[in-house]
Amino acid sequence: MSVTKDTSSSIANFLLETSNELKEATQKLFRLDNTLGDICSNIVKPPFGYDFAAIQLIRVREGVIETVYGNGVAKAWSGIAKHPLAEDEKLRDIQADVAQRVNPLRIEIIKGWYEKFDPWIYDKYEHDKYVRVWVPIVVLRDKRGNVLEGCKFEWEHKTIFQGKVYDEIEEREKREGYRVAIDVYPSIDIARGKEIKLEVIGTVDVGYCNPNKSISVEQALELFLYVTSQANNIRQLRLQFVLELITERAMNIVEANSASLHFSFDPLQEGYTYKVTAGDIDAEIFERFPPRQHGLGNEALEMKSPRYIPDRTLGHDKNELSRLNPDLYKYGIKAMAAFPLNVGDKQGVLYIHFRNHHWFTEDEIYYPNLYAIHAMDAIRDTIAYRKVNDRANALANLHAVSQSLAGQADAPDLLHQIASSTANILGADVITIYECVASEHIIVVPPEIAGKLKYKEELSVEINENSAPSLLLRCSIDQYANSSVDNGVLRYEGKPKESAFIDREIIASSAGLLLKEGDEVVGIMFINYRRPHSFVTNGSDDKREIKDKEVIDILLSAAVIAIKNRRLLKTLRAITHEIITTLNVDKLLQLIVTKAVTITGADTGELRCIRDPISQDLVVQAIYPENEPVNSEWSTIKIGEGVQGRVAENKRGALINDVRLEDAYKLYFQSPRSILSVPLLNGGGRVLGVLTVGSKNDKGFNQRMHRLLEYVADQAVIAIKNAETQNSLLAAETVAQLGDVAAQWIHWMRGGLGAIRVRANEIIHVKDKVTREKASAIISVADSLLKDGTKLQSWIPEKPELINIRSAILEAKKQARISPSVSSNLDKFSYGLPSVSAGPRQLLDVFTNLIQNAIDAMPNGGELSVNGHVVETGGRRWIVTDVKDTGIGIAKENIERIFQRGYTTKVTDKGLGFGLWWSRAYIERIGGVLTVKSMYGDWTQFTVTLPVSEDSTFIG
Repeated sequence: MSVTKDTSSSIANFLLETSNELKEATQKLFRLDNTLGDICSNIVKPPFGYDFAAIQLIRVREGVIETVYGNGVAKAWSGIAKHPLAEDEKLRDIQADVAQRVNPLRIEIIKGWYEKFDPWIYDKYEHDKYVRVWVPIVVLRDKRGNVLEGCKFEWEHKTIFQGKVYDEIEEREKREGYRVAIDVYPSIDIARGKEIKLEVIGTVDVGYCNPNKSISVEQALELFLYVTSQANNIRQLRLQFVLELITERAMNIVEANSASLHFSFDPLQEGYTYKVTAGDIDAEIFERFPPRQHGLGNEALEMKSPRYIPDRTLGHDKNELSRLNPDLYKYGIKAMAAFPLNVGDKQGVLYIHFRNHHWFTEDEIYYPNLYAIHAMDAIRDTIAYRKVNDRANALANLHAVSQSLAGQADAPDLLHQIASSTANILGADVITIYECVASEHIIVVPPEIAGKLKYKEELSVEINENSAPSLLLRCSIDQYANSSVDNGVLRYEGKPKESAFIDREIIASSAGLLLKEGDEVVGIMFINYRRPHSFVTNGSDDKREIKDKEVIDILLSAAVIAIKNRRLLKTLRAITHEIITTLNVDKLLQLIVTKAVTITGADTGELRCIRDPISQDLVVQAIYPENEPVNSEWSTIKIGEGVQGRVAENKRGALINDVRLEDAYKLYFQSPRSILSVPLLNGGGRVLGVLTVGSKNDKGFNQRMHRLLEYVADQAVIAIKNAETQNSLLAAETVAQLGDVAAQWIHWMRGGLGAIRVRANEIIHVKDKVTREKASAIISVADSLLKDGTKLQSWIPEKPELINIRSAILEAKKQARISPSVSSNLDKFSYGLPSVSAGPRQLLDVFTNLIQNAIDAMPNGGELSVNGHVVETGGRRWIVTDVKDTGIGIAKENIERIFQRGYTTKVTDKGLGFGLWWSRAYIERIGGVLTVKSMYGDWTQFTVTLPVSEDSTFIG
């Protein structure tokens, strides 16, 4: 065609109209979700009335089919389920299988499990509760690629129940699960579809959430016909349609006979992903004879300008194409032009063809090339929109998957969850995960595998130094291979006689990734594709890019967090069990500190407890390491004093990155540069103590460690209260048993000693002086034993009464054996004290024990002082009674031992080691505290702290 001034104007108008048409086609992409939403909405409305619908579309370049939209319960797996379009039908997921069956088409009605289901999707979203039908989204074309409308179909079906084919099955059997496979053919009498092309662009999955419902063949076919009527609308929302529009309009510009467009060259497949045609040439020709590596299109791309044949300027004759491309010439193409399409990192070529011998004019090259430039803008916009949309959807879906994995720490199949979710997000064929402990060179076998294996046997459970996991762990660098055979690390080496995994499973591309946080490696993941997959771009190591790096990084991070959370949960459970089951308080406190240091990676630890409800002093009860030098000056601090004191006062933890900058820090340990401190709070918010760990490094702790320490502190509170309760119950039980024994013993002793006294009184009247003296001595010993035996009455449980402490002290002084060399005073004992609730005889015995011990501690004389006063703290009132002597004192190493049952410092005829043990047990039993302070060789003070009775009255 020759271009005149008028035709030039016409072409310019045509270009403008076409550009607007391309723009409109591109803008349609923004309505993709609306269009898919309308289709799904119609499916759940009458007359269909299904409970949910989901649409899966094929991604040609990626070679996958992905659920892109869903309503009802199908929203949950929309954007997550992505499966490979495997050539081997045994390796296909159900939606991939339906999408790839073209001649005939396939409809599947399924209830219950089917081997083509993704087990992770099936279990996670409870698909066992649904009955469903899959239908293909099919576009019908003639042999030249033109879309056909209004075709009719024929079909035949078979019902499969428990692996056998039936004409029909009973309703009761349907409840156990079944499958109906329907083969569909276009009703054209030309070799059943050979003259038309069936292009499946996706599938629709619908169903009922009630497994007792069923879907008939007629219902499935009605759904298929509706989806087919919507297929062209869906087609027009894809890049393929934009390319088809470009191709057809390019042909019309110069009134060529045909045109073709090849776009997105894939070097791994050595071909173009998208191939479209227009005009009077069969599409199959370009399937059979694609653009050649050194052909006209490649030359146009290299020169970045149009190229054409024949070209007079190059000395061509009119039959030049017969020599350069005899295959196309044979099919009637005599002249062709190629226009380069460079869109970002993607390349393509637009061709126009003439069947007659044709010499291209300057305008016939200029205008199509100008149009190609507009076309590139449309393609660029389409790709950009899809990228933005895909990224937004991917991030949203990744967030959902990450959240799900974070909550799966307790799941026994965590690795399976990680592998399966990764396979679905990436559309990979096989994901393999090994958990490992890199620091100990341990790789856990067997691995977890997601995806469909060609061979069902598990990977070798023997990991040797030449195995891919070992090699990857040693090299410590992620490995990517667009072609796995080019990477020695990724070629899984099993036993010598076994074939490599990638060969056995026909893996085309692979990546080996370390699941790590910082320098800590917790696992190894292999991502495998059976189809060529470009993990990395070409270029030097510092310039190459990793495809889907952001997605992969997020998935790996989620996997690492999930694995570490599981390990942490396991550790925490072990710690909790060990702490909770330790009932010896001293061992428990030491265990708490040790575990706190271990779980936070600290260097030192200290546990301070409040033992005295009145002083509220924070006293060090346990440290780690036990031999670490400490500053004993700060072994006891007040609430509000220092960092730990402030933690107790504020009831809130503190993280100090550098103690040198913290004036309030009291240097108990010498080594820490940073500390982490948390309060021990009981259920009512009362502070029981403070747990602190220290690190030799600045910024040795973070918020995660803070939370871990709080967890240990919470478990410590439970364990301490549990141990104290158990010990109190044990002491109470022992005291009760002693009371029973005491009652029986007193009864027996009174009877026996009474009889002895009677006999001795009879003997005393005998005139024999020696005999009388012996009888008198017997009576004296019996009287003494009876008197001492009555002390056992304090062990017998009593009903509590309101008791005035001052009165109890005065009575205790009367019963004690006070030496003349010991002075005593109660000058500081208040008169107007409220009463306490206790057993009168038992409380009297407590004070008698304390006063007698004080007197016995002053064999050479001294001063006994007893003071009493009321203190109000923590919303409660307490009576504090101090019994102090100026005697020999108690050695530091014995300060707590004196309360142990059976321990005594007295000579055997004066003490059996029950007095202080029983006294503390009883005081704690009635809600009080008995403590002791002493300066060896100087003085000792016992302090009894008892709660004021709610029914108390002031007694003078």
